[in-house]
Amino acid sequence: IDFGAGTGRDIYGKTIHIEPQITLIYPNQGEVLIGESGYAIGWTASGSLMDHIRILYSTDAGVTYPNVITASTANTGTYTWIVPSLDSTAVKVKVIAEDSNNALLAEDESDGNFTITMPLAAPSNLTATIIYSQAIKLTWQDHSDNETGFKIERSRSSDSGYIPIFIAPRNSTTYTNIDGYLSPGTTYYYRVCAYNAFGNSEYTRASVTMPIPIPAIKIIVPNQARVGEIVSIRGANFGSGGSAAQTVMFYSTGNRTRRLAQIISWSDTNIRCAVPSLPADQYYFVKVTTRYGSSSESRRSGFRVLPW
Repeated sequence: IDFGAGTGRDIYGKTIHIEPQITLIYPNQGEVLIGESGYAIGWTASGSLMDHIRILYSTDAGVTYPNVITASTANTGTYTWIVPSLDSTAVKVKVIAEDSNNALLAEDESDGNFTITMPLAAPSNLTATIIYSQAIKLTWQDHSDNETGFKIERSRSSDSGYIPIFIAPRNSTTYTNIDGYLSPGTTYYYRVCAYNAFGNSEYTRASVTMPIPIPAIKIIVPNQARVGEIVSIRGANFGSGGSAAQTVMFYSTGNRTRRLAQIISWSDTNIRCAVPSLPADQYYFVKVTTRYGSSSESRRSGFRVLPW
């Protein structure tokens, strides 16, 4: 006896009909579907006289099924549903096996409710603006009305290594990243997405390169001294000490005489160094060189070496 098509014949040639059965596999209960996305509805069905499958959905926990997903699809066990744009936590799906006259043979519905939520609209037009050397202001446009907030992330690479730095509340459009470890000459990449309990939106992105501060000598105290005496070079943007690339050079007009000074201490606004061995009763330029990454900048000031 062959029941492959849902019917067969007994040994006397009499047609035997198999009772139609259908079982919904998914969505069955507790799933979260995103509006405007594709979702595969799955079922199993067998029995006699089955011609096609009708699929409906409800948004009132199965009290009514006014919404048609498809009026007729082949009994393949799956159908791709383009989920509608709506917000509901009381959604169910019903699958119905029908004969060629659209008469109901068997039906099944989700065991419990599942959720459909609107897709999160991504923020856009992220900009990053340097406020000062350790602060970057981010601004973006908010296009969603169902976000919990915004995730803000930063990296030194455009395509990897992003780390969370802040979560902004819903309806936010700005955040200022104040960080004492922002490095001069370094490019920072930012990205912002909206999020809620069901996931994240797409990201909006921006980048900014921190400027390299130019050292500026304001005054040398005293402005004249003997060889070996300690002087203070006061100014700005000298950076922190400890690098061989950071130097103080005393040199004459035309670079005829050049000497590096011995550094005693170095801070961002004050350098203490010993006057190098130079011919006395002459004026010299003093040049401070700092290095951030691959860039160096210098400024200079006049200084007199006194005789012993």
